[in-house]
Order: sequence, then structure tokens, then C-alpha cells
Amino acid sequence: MIYDSLFKSIFAMGIFFLMLTMYFNITKQLSDDKVSTNFLPLLEGQTEIYDEKIARIDNLKELKEFVNSEILQNNIEGIDIPIYIDDIIRKKYFHHTSYISVESNWILKVFDYLFPEFLFTTAMNPKDLAKKNHGICSQQAIMFQELVKDHELNMLLLDLV
Repeated sequence: MIYDSLFKSIFAMGIFFLMLTMYFNITKQLSDDKVSTNFLPLLEGQTEIYDEKIARIDNLKELKEFVNSEILQNNIEGIDIPIYIDDIIRKKYFHHTSYISVESNWILKVFDYLFPEFLFTTAMNPKDLAKKNHGICSQQAIMFQELVKDHELNMLLLDLV
């Protein structure tokens, strides 16, 4: 008797969460065409080194190709490579937190709602960040490291604690 009611309640919860997941996946597919938060307008009053032409590059492969072609065309070598990549990052992004879409991930959505101070939904994957034209310092640093790692440079990173 107890096992029967336990089985039914677990089965009902499983069906509920399956339906919830299906609902979020369907609504995400329907809303993908309507609203995109990947490309935001530059906020008024911001003083940024921002170039919309570079900011419009929306995938990591194209961004890497652009950086590599610019480095080859301008004969940039040695320590000037990361300096130049830093300039490109500054032109691509303005300072504003970049988030991933959580429409199909209801667990992440719930955790972000319950614990907003942990910023579960900030974009940290270079492929996600390349689609955006905005990001905070750590997100821009992730993109910088992703672009610099393709070039053979000797670097030392310091952690000041």
C-alpha cells in the first residue's frame, strides 16, 4: 500500500517535470525568432571604444578568422599580438553583463530565481560570448584568453590574493 502510493506520487512528479521541460523547450523555440538579447544597443552616456562592425561578428570561428587575418595583414608579432587582441576585444564589447538563455532549462531558471546573487545565468562559454556585443570584465577576459591561446606566446598569469 505504501509502496503503491509512493510509486504513484513519484510517477506523477516525473510526468509533471517532463511536461514542464517540454513546455519550456517549445516556448523557447517559438520565442527564438522574436527577441534576441545577443546584440544590445550601446547605452547612452557610455564612453567605450566600440566598433559596431567588429561587434556584429557573431560566432567564434569568424571572430578568430578576423583576428588572425588582421594580425597577418598588419605584420603584428610578439607582445604586440595580445595588445592588438585586447584592442579588438575593447571594440567588440561594451560593459554590460551578458546572460545565456534559460528558457529551456527550468532547473537553472529556478536556481537563478532562488539565488540571484550567484549569477548562474551569466555567459561564460566563449561560443556564447562571441554571439554578444556586451560583457563584463571577466567575460571579456574569457574571450581575450580564447583568442590569445591560438598564438604561441609565453605568458605568466598572477593571482593576487
